[in-house]
Amino acid sequence: MLRKTHRPATILFLHLPKTAGISLRSVFFQGYEDAQIFRIEPNDPVSSIRQLKSLSKRERRHLKLVTGHTLWGAHYFVEAPFLYVTMLRDPVERVLSSFSYIRSLPSHFLYEEMHASEMSLKKFLTWKKSQFEVENQQTKLLAGVFNTKKACTQDVYKQAVEHLEKYCLVGLTEHFAQSLTMFENILELEHAEVPKSNVTHQRLRRTEIEPDVLEEIHRRNQYDLALYSKAEKLFTETLENPTSVLSTKKMSSSSRDKNAENCDFILI
Repeated sequence: MLRKTHRPATILFLHLPKTAGISLRSVFFQGYEDAQIFRIEPNDPVSSIRQLKSLSKRERRHLKLVTGHTLWGAHYFVEAPFLYVTMLRDPVERVLSSFSYIRSLPSHFLYEEMHASEMSLKKFLTWKKSQFEVENQQTKLLAGVFNTKKACTQDVYKQAVEHLEKYCLVGLTEHFAQSLTMFENILELEHAEVPKSNVTHQRLRRTEIEPDVLEEIHRRNQYDLALYSKAEKLFTETLENPTSVLSTKKMSSSSRDKNAENCDFILI
C-alpha cells in the first residue's frame, strides 16, 4: 500500500459505458462524502461540464472524486495531483452488451425504434443512430471525443493511447476482481463487496454470433481492439509493480497539453 503523500488529491473516474463501471463506481462513492463528489450526469453532460468549469478554486479544492462518461479533460478544472481511473472491456463483448442492454431497456431513447423494426445485431451495426455505440467508443471517449458525429481516426487513437499511458490507472472488465483489488491497494480505498449493477440479462454471447457479423464488429472496432491490447499490457505491468505506478503518471497540468484544442470537454 502506498504512503498517503502519494495519493492523488482528485480521482477522475472515467466511466466507459458497459464496462462494469456502475458496480465499480460504488466503491469510490463509499470513500467520500457527497460534498466531495461531482457527477457528470449522463442525461445532460453539457450542463454538468459547464457547472464543473464554473466552480471557484475554493469549491474545486473540496472535490475528491469526479465521475462520468464524458470526462476526459476534467483535469484542467480540478486540483492537482489528479489521476484518471478507468475500466476497458473487450470491444466485441462491449458491443454485444450494448446492443442487448438497449433492446432490454424501455427508457432508452433507441428502444422503441429497435423493437418496432425487430432490429437484428447485423442491422444495429450499420444503423446510423447507433454508430457511437458500435464504432470505437472506448477510443473516442479516452481521446476526449464526445461528439457522436466525429469519426475515429489514427490521430484520435494516438491521443487515446497517450492519455491511457500517461494519465490513467486502468483495469479490465474481464479481470474485474483483480482490477478492484488493484484499485483498492493503489488508491488506499477500503475493501468493499461490490454488488453487480446495471447487469444486462439475456445478453447475446459471442458464440451465438454469425461469423460475418463478428467480422463486422472487428472491422468497426479496429482502434478499440488495438487500445484494449495496450490496456492489457498496462494492466499486467501494474499488477507486477503496483508501488511504482503513480510515479509514472502525469498527475498535474500547469498548462494545456498539445491535444487540448481537440478535446470536446475543453470546447464545451
